[in-house]
Amino acid sequence: MKTICCLLFTISLHVTLINAQNSGWLAQSSGVNTDLYSVHFEDASTGWVCGSGGVILKTTSGGNQWLQQSSGGNLPLRAIFFTSLSTGWCAGDNGRVLKTTNSGANWSVQTSGITEAIRCLYFLNSTTGYAAGGQGKIIKTTNEGATWVSQTSGVTSDINSIMFTDNNTGWATGNSGKILKTTNAGSQWVISIDHGMISDYYGLFFTTPLTGSFIGRYLDPNNIPFVYYYKTYNGGLWWEYQASYSKKILRSVFYSDSVHGWSAGDSGAVYGTYDKGITWIEQNSRTFNDLNSLYFVNNSLGYSVGKNGTIIKTFHAGYRDTVITSRRDLGVIPLVENVNQLINAKYRVQFKSPDTTYNVLRSFNNGISFDTIISNVTLADTGRYFDGMLLRVKKIKFSIGLPAGQYPGNAGVVKDPVLPMDSIQTRFYGWDYFPVQNRYLTGSLYKPGYREWQSASMSISYPTRLNYVALRSLLNPEDLRKVKIVFTGYGNGQTAYRYLSLSPTNYLFQDMREVPIKVYEIDETDGTPQPRQLNCGFLEFPGASQDNKWEPTTDTSKEVLYIFGSNYNPVPGTPYTTNNLLVQQATFDIMYVWAPRKISANSNYTLNDEFIIHPYTVTRPEIAPGYPLYYEFQTSSVIGIEPINSIVPESYSLQQNYPNPFNPNTIIRFNIKDSRFTTLKVFDILGREIATLLNEQLIPGTYEVNWDGTNYPSGIYFCRLYNEDYSYTIKMVLVK
Repeated sequence: MKTICCLLFTISLHVTLINAQNSGWLAQSSGVNTDLYSVHFEDASTGWVCGSGGVILKTTSGGNQWLQQSSGGNLPLRAIFFTSLSTGWCAGDNGRVLKTTNSGANWSVQTSGITEAIRCLYFLNSTTGYAAGGQGKIIKTTNEGATWVSQTSGVTSDINSIMFTDNNTGWATGNSGKILKTTNAGSQWVISIDHGMISDYYGLFFTTPLTGSFIGRYLDPNNIPFVYYYKTYNGGLWWEYQASYSKKILRSVFYSDSVHGWSAGDSGAVYGTYDKGITWIEQNSRTFNDLNSLYFVNNSLGYSVGKNGTIIKTFHAGYRDTVITSRRDLGVIPLVENVNQLINAKYRVQFKSPDTTYNVLRSFNNGISFDTIISNVTLADTGRYFDGMLLRVKKIKFSIGLPAGQYPGNAGVVKDPVLPMDSIQTRFYGWDYFPVQNRYLTGSLYKPGYREWQSASMSISYPTRLNYVALRSLLNPEDLRKVKIVFTGYGNGQTAYRYLSLSPTNYLFQDMREVPIKVYEIDETDGTPQPRQLNCGFLEFPGASQDNKWEPTTDTSKEVLYIFGSNYNPVPGTPYTTNNLLVQQATFDIMYVWAPRKISANSNYTLNDEFIIHPYTVTRPEIAPGYPLYYEFQTSSVIGIEPINSIVPESYSLQQNYPNPFNPNTIIRFNIKDSRFTTLKVFDILGREIATLLNEQLIPGTYEVNWDGTNYPSGIYFCRLYNEDYSYTIKMVLVK
């Protein structure tokens, strides 16, 4: 039964792995099943969550363990905000406001002066803060919450989010289509936007005093919600509509800087943007529970909380898992199964000859040397577990026995080993269109017998043996690069080689003609500051349709673009003019062949749109001397603990930290004898716990962890490693 479950799990996430670099949201155990409404982190390790039933949770281990704190009541708490590691506020129903000055060990009640539910908090500093919520209530404190003073919002609908960009300028969003703004620290709030009763606005976030976004919805005449973003670049003088591509209500938005942002909402919806909100990409949250709040510590590390005690975390901005790879071989699928057991290592899947089995090797020194951890696994195997991962290999089959350098029919062309033929490529690993809302082109329909392995989802092929009269491109598949096509319109495009199809094996050069695009090669690893412009050519068929131009607008064999790997030169040159395109194909450096098709009859490109073709390879037999068949990927430890080696120690031990004294970082090394639950904590001189560095099982070995004392005062600290059979403490001195 376990094998069957693993197989289903792998297949269900296979599209995610290809389409979104294996989304990096991982579930965490909150220890509660009550709804959670707000999350806030002060650093990568320390954060708080609050929710229904008066629940307040705290972590000092980056979410690996959450401990419940006493709020002194059971009313729902809907907002939490900290100004330092020690000082924070929490607020909720019936106007309840709580404050802590000792990291949440104790919470004291403050008098808010209102009885409506408080839905949001924002503090400018340790003394001045705002709270807002039911029936348009806004209150302010300038003395750390000792007293709260009501402000006049001018609205009676609920306020869901509040934020200030400086001491005077603030924003608030709420139900009934209201956006409020103040420029005098809340003495007066004015309605910046009023879209009426059919609209509700939820999350709000400003990255600069002029640039901000909010998310919301309105109900159409059929009472169906329509979800969207609005963004301003001029402090709210005007707002720009942005499509959300979500049918689910989004309730929280957060930006880590002016470029990178996220939104989350109902039914586990999470979207990310890496271009200031112009494009929003759906991410796999791995939950169907409603999400109410987001918080990102930096551009990579983030958290979201929601219904039924849901807490999810990402290490890689939500776009991929802790599995990292620079290659695109789809035959190898590493999936995170047990995130708590991931360790930092490089892994190599080495295929055997003949192409029937493989070995898995692991390196702790970034590939200098490898140890074999699993051997002679058959390709039919459904998956193997190791180091917190499930590794599944289902290779694409090829003919065997060809001389080195000769390619079987589909070498170099990606074919998904699980999905049906017309799902050979998915968008992320085949192509992208920017901005996505302008997308008007896809690949052509699948053309069996003509250009093998093309599909409706892509139609980008690599010329190989048996596809083009037993000839192939001069380029090897491993030499393919990412290519960007920029739509310029006629008058600004580059010139291209024009070929006329005289027969299925005779494409003859005609002349050079302008195309409404420019083609660039992008190699993200070669350090080139600017993309390299590439040559291209297009194919025409004789007859009434011949117009000596190339327009990527129809689904006919005429609309074919060849992308060459050579530097762009508008002056015709050999071999592109003297050799026939097909008969002498081995002399051409053809990188891709693309047959575009319009999304709809009325669609058209916009100037400066970009169509990006991603490089790809396949798992395959050896294709040329010097290219061994292996696939590598790398994993990142969840808790930041680095394995030094995998030799099983004779006993547990905790070594003296180094350097010592230190400022502000120090390395703590320890040995794990066996895989039992073990804890590593830091205490101050009064015996108070201030950091949890380890609180789980690790595989046997030697590890080290970096402890950052930036947020702690100079003094003596103690580090203790312990489990049911071992306990040892070292003294550490922080000197600033």
